[in-house]
Amino acid sequence: MFIRQVKKQRSKSSKVFYQYTLAQTSRINGKVKQRTILYLGSEKLLEDKKNRDCVLNILKSKIFNQPELFFGDTEKNIKDLALRYYDKYCIKYGQDLKNPTSVPPQPAKAEFHNIDLKGLEIGDVKEFGAEHLCKQVLDKLQLREHFKTLGMAGNQITKSLISIAAKAIYASSNIKHLKSLK
Repeated sequence: MFIRQVKKQRSKSSKVFYQYTLAQTSRINGKVKQRTILYLGSEKLLEDKKNRDCVLNILKSKIFNQPELFFGDTEKNIKDLALRYYDKYCIKYGQDLKNPTSVPPQPAKAEFHNIDLKGLEIGDVKEFGAEHLCKQVLDKLQLREHFKTLGMAGNQITKSLISIAAKAIYASSNIKHLKSLK
C-alpha cells in the first residue's frame, strides 16, 4: 500500500497542483497491477513526503487493525487528517469503525471462507540461522541447568548464555581485537 502523488495542471498557463490517492499493488496472473483504493484529494499537508509517510502508517495500522506504534510524536493535524481518511475508507467499503478488516478485495475476485484457527496444524517447520543453532547447542549441553547449580540468578544465566552465543557467532570481533594489540 502506498500514497500515489499525481501532478496536475488544468491548462498550460495555470498553476501546478498535486492530487493523492491511496493505492495498492498486487500481482495478478504474473503481472503487477496497481489499484486505487481511496481518493485522498489535493491536501496541502500531503505535499511533504514525511507527512505522507505518517498518514500512510496511521492508515495502514487502522485498516489492518494493528496497534499504533510510534505515533505519539505525530502532529495532531496529521493524525486528524489520517483519521478523516480512515473514516472515508470505512464509509466507502462499508466497514465498522470498531472492527476493521483489511484492504477490500476486488469485487470480481472476492471469495470468502471461514477457517477454524484453533483447528489449524502446522507441520514440518524448519528454523535455521546461527542464533537458533547456538540455542540448540546450549540446550543440548544443558548449560542453563549447570549455571543454576552454580547458584546463578535467572537474569545472570540468560546474560551468560547470550554472551556465549554472541562469542560463538561473532568470534571475529575477538580476532580483530587481538590483531590490533600486535
